[in-house]
Amino acid sequence: GGEAPNDPQRLDELESALEHPGVEAVDIELDAIRDGDGERVVEAARERDLSVVVSVHDFERTPDPDRLRTLLTAAADYGDVGKLAVTAVTSEDVLSLLEETWRLTARGSTVATMAMGETGRHSRAVAPLYGSRIGYAPVGPADATAPGQYDLATLSKLLDTLDTTF
Repeated sequence: GGEAPNDPQRLDELESALEHPGVEAVDIELDAIRDGDGERVVEAARERDLSVVVSVHDFERTPDPDRLRTLLTAAADYGDVGKLAVTAVTSEDVLSLLEETWRLTARGSTVATMAMGETGRHSRAVAPLYGSRIGYAPVGPADATAPGQYDLATLSKLLDTLDTTF
């Protein structure tokens, strides 16, 4: 996610994929909805009773807490799940993301958050403790699609360990 959100061909492909019987949800960028033609993909998903994940990616940094809140709230308002993936440079970045995850979850929003990069890698395992509802993990380590992703077996083990601990 996060690459070429307003590309008409990409939006056509997303809309076409909704017709596949195995599809249960679509992940579309907030910018594609706000600034492009992405609303048609959301409408097509809703017509098929599919879940809509509206996502925001920042591959450079973690926005300040007010901006995090604004972006995550908007994503959650447009979709069934609001997803925010940011790049953590400092530990404070991760803490800000987890705080906003907790804050929006406490208000009743359904969110998925993660911090990309080595500094934020652990957020993929601990974010569910703060209310994050979706984790992303490739089956194998070589198949990672974002910096800092754990492979599926590792993330599953971490989540199981945390689930029995907390």
